[in-house]
Formats: sequence, C-alpha cells, structure tokens
Amino acid sequence: MSLINTLNSTKILLLNHNSMLFIASLYLSLVFSTNETPKEPNCARNIRAITISLLGAPASSKGTIARLLDGTQFSIGEALRREIQLGDPVAIEAEPFMKRGVLVPEKHRAHVVKLFFRSLKPDAVLVLDGIPRKPDEIGKMNATLGEVGRKIDIAFYFRASKETCLLRIIHRWTCPTCQRTYHAINRRSRYKDVCEHCEYSFLMRRKDDTPEGFETRWNVFVQETGQVLFELGHRGILFTIDAEKSVHEILDEVIRTVESRTGVRLKILDAATQLPE
Repeated sequence: MSLINTLNSTKILLLNHNSMLFIASLYLSLVFSTNETPKEPNCARNIRAITISLLGAPASSKGTIARLLDGTQFSIGEALRREIQLGDPVAIEAEPFMKRGVLVPEKHRAHVVKLFFRSLKPDAVLVLDGIPRKPDEIGKMNATLGEVGRKIDIAFYFRASKETCLLRIIHRWTCPTCQRTYHAINRRSRYKDVCEHCEYSFLMRRKDDTPEGFETRWNVFVQETGQVLFELGHRGILFTIDAEKSVHEILDEVIRTVESRTGVRLKILDAATQLPE
C-alpha cells in the first residue's frame, strides 16, 4: 500500500491534534526530505529576492533563526506589537487577542502585512516568521507577494516536541527593543538582565510566555498549521528541520537547503557567531 493510501486509512487519528502533527511531520520527513536532488535556480527572476517561510510551534527556534539570517524578517506578532507601541488604532484592537494567546483576526493581520510590504526593498531576502498560519493564507500571501514580483520560494517546518517548547518558553527572556531572545539556563545575556545587542534595554518576559499561555498557543498551532504543512508539502517547497538540535545546527541546515534549492547562499548576522554550541 502506498504512503498516501496509508495516511488516508488513518484519518481517524486526525481527531487528536497531536496525532495530526505527528502524521504531518512523518509524511513530510519521508517525502520532502532535505536530501532531494537540487533544482536548477529560476534565472528569470531576481535570484536574490527570494522569500522564505519558517513554520513551527511557539519556541521551536523559528524566530531565532529568522533574526540570525541577514534578510528582512517579518512576523505578524512582532509587527502588531510595534504598531501598538506606535499607537496604530487597528493594531491596538488586536491587543486583547494577543494577550489571550489566540489567533488575531484576519482584519488586523492583513493590516500589518500591507503596512510592511509598502517599505519592502525589491531585492531583499524576505523571511516570513510563522506565516502562513492557516491554509487560506497561502493563496492570500502569494497574491500579496505577487504584487511585488514575489512568491513563497521555500518553507521550513521546525519540528520540536511540546515538552521542549514549553521548557524554552518558561525560561525565555526577550529584549523589548530588538526582540532578541535569551534563555535563563542555556543562553544567558553576558550583561545579566540587559540585552547584549542594545546594551541599555532591560530584558522582559512576554505576557504570554507562561505555561497557560503556551498551552493556548500550542493548541492554536496544532489546529491551524497542520493543514498548512500538508499544502506546502504537496507543492514541493516544504522541508522539515529537527528543531531539537542546537541553533548552530538548525541554521546550517537551513542555509544548505536554501542554497541547494534556490542557488542563493544566505548570509548570517554577526550575532550568530556568538551563540553557544
């Protein structure tokens, strides 16, 4: 029996959210592994202007990797927090949803996407952090990207266990200025409570970085993103990363896979050389 028929015969397991992610990750690992034969780069497009999507549960390291790549990072959560600080009225409406850890309504998500793309440089490497979140957002995002001559070129699923993600969450501290994250055990700031990059910004705990907040966000991820993984997998652009590994190992695998699939050698920021092994 083929792999597809086997998956179809186990649809009952999809009633369990964790089973859905397990089946998705198993399917993607077997069919869309990073060991595939590299495709020829598309020379008709500006090869530098690629768009990368990083997907995964909260604290699966996708945000860390996005910030270490020398490109233009876009996260709806961070964009909303920035616009809230600037007093944008539409973004402020989304704040109650963010505090509860539930998915922000489409109206507010679309609003910050449009604000961001107005300032996007045409030759930038664009890194989408946690986007798309829902199946219908794939087409919408590609339509928006298409207006500036882009599309989602390659996507990564950062696979990590619930237990690993929870431990990262409850020990996580964030710089409110640059959004860099630190870990109270594995990745402490050299300046104790102050960000190494900003040197004047005191680290803070995000309001939803609690066991209760994590549980809500994990459930939302399982319910919404499993279908996105299948869809991107069927399009042949999704690759699974073992996010239980160190940041150095994850970063290296992302860079190698992007180069083999698109011909683009991603650059990393200096901060990546200062990470602990």
